[in-house]
Amino acid sequence: MKKRIRLSSQAEDFICSLPTTAIEKLTSSLERLSQDGRLPAPYAEKVEGRDNLFEIRVKDGEQIRVFYAYAKGDDVWLLSGFIKKTQKTPPAEIRKALRIRKELGL
Repeated sequence: MKKRIRLSSQAEDFICSLPTTAIEKLTSSLERLSQDGRLPAPYAEKVEGRDNLFEIRVKDGEQIRVFYAYAKGDDVWLLSGFIKKTQKTPPAEIRKALRIRKELGL
């Protein structure tokens, strides 16, 4: 089922700050998400212990993560992103994505 990718302002700002090669890799994942309606591992993972919160994984020298959530209908919202520097996802980044998801009413 085809999905429409929507971006929060935070996600848009983050993606625009990435190097061109990282944007190209992310775009490839987003095209697959749009076409298939989901992304399989290792390209994406559900955030453990969180309903309707997923992260796209892009490796471009650095570990890039973009949180997303499904909306009613055909929309998938990109919420926020960050450069992963540690083994575990920082709790503050998860809280930020959850706050944006709530603000969007998802």
